[in-house]
This record gives sequence, C-alpha cells and structure tokens, in this order.
Amino acid sequence: ECTENAIWRRYMLPVIFGFAELSIIVATGFFIHARVQKKLKSQTSQFYLAITFYVAIFVNLLANMMFYIEWCIGDADSASVHILLSLTAYLHPVQSVMLCIILFLRLVSIFKDTIFAVSRDLIIGFVIYVTVSLLFCFAGFGVAFSGCKPCITIGLLLIGVAVVMYIGAILTLNGIFVHKLRKIYNAAAADAVNKAKNERFVNIITRTTVLTIVSTSFILLYNILLFLMGSVHSPVYTVLHDIVFIADLYTNFLSVYWSFAYYHRWYVVFCGLCHRSCFTCCNAAGRRRSHHGEMVSGDIETEMAIESKPTEMTFQTSESPRSVEQMTIT
Repeated sequence: ECTENAIWRRYMLPVIFGFAELSIIVATGFFIHARVQKKLKSQTSQFYLAITFYVAIFVNLLANMMFYIEWCIGDADSASVHILLSLTAYLHPVQSVMLCIILFLRLVSIFKDTIFAVSRDLIIGFVIYVTVSLLFCFAGFGVAFSGCKPCITIGLLLIGVAVVMYIGAILTLNGIFVHKLRKIYNAAAADAVNKAKNERFVNIITRTTVLTIVSTSFILLYNILLFLMGSVHSPVYTVLHDIVFIADLYTNFLSVYWSFAYYHRWYVVFCGLCHRSCFTCCNAAGRRRSHHGEMVSGDIETEMAIESKPTEMTFQTSESPRSVEQMTIT
C-alpha cells in the first residue's frame, strides 16, 4: 500500500519509471537511425517486430508510472486508477509472451538450415503453447475484473494456470538454448581444423544464450515475488517487488536490443564477464567430450558462415565468415 511506502511509491518510483522510459526512447531512436543509415542489418520483419516489442515495453512502463501516480497521489478509487490497473495487468503478459516468441524465433533463425535446426513440430508446438497460456491469462483477468466477487477465485485460478504454463515455456526455452549450446561446443571441439572459424559462430550462440538466460531469470524472479504478494506484507518486499518488476522489463528490452550484432560492443561491456565464463566452461566441457570420443552427429567439417540474409545461417565451404561484430542475428 502507498501508506506503507509513501516516499518510495509517491516520489522515487515514478522517477525511476521516468528514467527507464526516457532511456528506451533514446535507445529506440538510435536503433531506428542505425537502420536508416543501413548500419543495422536485419530482415524487415525482424526489425519491425523488435520495434513493436520496444513500444510494448515503453507503454507498459508508462502505464505503471501513471498508475502509481494516480493511486498514491490522486484518488485511489477513481475510474482512471481502475482503468490503468486493468491496462497494466494486460500489458505485462503481452510483452512477456512477445519476448518468449522473439527469443524462440531467434533460436530458430540462428540454427536455420544447419544440422542443429529446430524441428518444425517443436516450432508449432511452442507457439501454440505460449499462445494458450496468454489466452488463459486474459480469461483470468477478464473474470477477475468482471465485478463478480464469487468469480474472483476462478479468475485467479486461471491466472495461476497461465503463469505456471508460461514458466514452463521459459524453462523449456532455456533448456533448448543450453542443449543447442552444448552440441555446438562439442562439435566445434571435435573440429580442430576450423577452430578459429567455428569460434566466431560459437560466440554468437553464446551471446544469444547469455542474453536469454539473464532476461528469463528476472522473469522467473518476478513471478516468484508475484506468488508471494498475498502472503508477505513488508515495506522491504514492496520495494523489492517494484525494483524486480522494472528490472524484468528493462532486461527484456536489452535482451532483444543487444541481440543485434550492431550493438555487440555494448553487450561485451555489460555482459562480457558472463560471456567469457560461459565460453570457458563450455569449451572445457567440449574438449573433454571430444577427448573421450563422443562425437556429435554431423560434425562440423565445413566452415560456418552467415548468408546475406540476416537471419539465415548455413554451412558452406567458400568464404570465411565475417567478424562477430558484423554478423546479424535477430
């Protein structure tokens, strides 16, 4: 309640929301400018999907900021507060599902036309699964906000089912990324001839996996705090909940933003330590498996390169791949 955290939610939290929104506006402006200048290379569909996601994150932050201002400073029972509460309730699962789909599409595009390609059945099943979880969430909010007091329990139950399904999707997505990452490192370790060339591809996979794990970790942490909302009543919990919520949205934004190769240097600045640690551990594991004779089906015997299509990666034997900074994975 605002009475328990008056200073935090009335004055400090809106300022943090404001800074987050301003930074997203500036970053999106640079993103569009880089695209216009043809420095940011990606398929048109991937570019507009990213822009749509950025807008969803921004609107989510803006709606939450306006909600806390109206709730804590204005009339807590006004119609605008209820409208903003409903809007924020719907916006968060929308951007969460968008992120899940974008991360999965990123996984598909990276391994497209390679021996590690994601199967068509898995793609269809995953999209249907996360869509159903979103429908459960919308149905739950619709029932809970219907004004029928006996229906609130049913609405909360539907929301709980949706959250559990979404967490399952997130854990599955992380598992697929880690599994693919392990296979790539094993194959690269077995192909000592093209070690330098393979490491460029491995760097892209590692970067994508690190960004996915970081963003989904905050999603899981926020959902855990959400489950504790009704049972924990503490100013410390409230502050922690608000901070994790903002961090969740912002890491989601950065996960998509830094996945474009044009921003690789920024990724190295903020995530370089995690990247190097993951690279070192996976390399060591790959070498151990290679020494024990565990070869991956379809070893890397040809050079990995990225085609002119920004989201398509194939195996070929001609030109050597471009540097990691020039590669575009969306």
